[in-house]
Amino acid sequence: AYDLYLAARARVRERGGTALNEALRLYEAAIAADSGWAPPWAGLAEALEVRLWYPAFGDGPVDPATIARDLAAAERAARRALELDSRDASAHVALGNVLRDRYDWQPAERAYREAISLDPDNAEAFQQYAELLNAAGVDTIKELRTRKAENLSVKMTDINAQKKLTKGAIKMETVAGWIEQAKTLSPKISH
Repeated sequence: AYDLYLAARARVRERGGTALNEALRLYEAAIAADSGWAPPWAGLAEALEVRLWYPAFGDGPVDPATIARDLAAAERAARRALELDSRDASAHVALGNVLRDRYDWQPAERAYREAISLDPDNAEAFQQYAELLNAAGVDTIKELRTRKAENLSVKMTDINAQKKLTKGAIKMETVAGWIEQAKTLSPKISH
């Protein structure tokens, strides 16, 4: 199961329809080999969600029925991983991604925060929003703490409409929370 899981993770990192379909097959094989181990369930959830970003897995737009089906399957897999191991940060991230894609922002944010609290180095938990912030011109904590939530939220929504970095709009209240949190953080990294 472990070797299948590692091979699947490598394929997910390649992105693209073919690689993600292969990752799904490998995760399913890992689950068949050990259905009581959480990481392949979390990986399956991640791969199902990520695959939706690749039009028809390489051949055109993804239809709404496929999106609904894959998000439901991803949610089931993420929740199964959490049943097996509630401290699996990747499962929280995968669940957050599903919830975000359904525009269910507050539960998604809770899932990401839980992932970060369990594994503060989990880059996947930060990736989508970090890309949006960067595209909006916010590339440091110091910069974020000076922004107005209303303006930044509008700019992020506009950029997302152009670049399609996430599958939904960012609530102004969420942006305001980031700004308030940034005000409590040190503006520099020390080693």
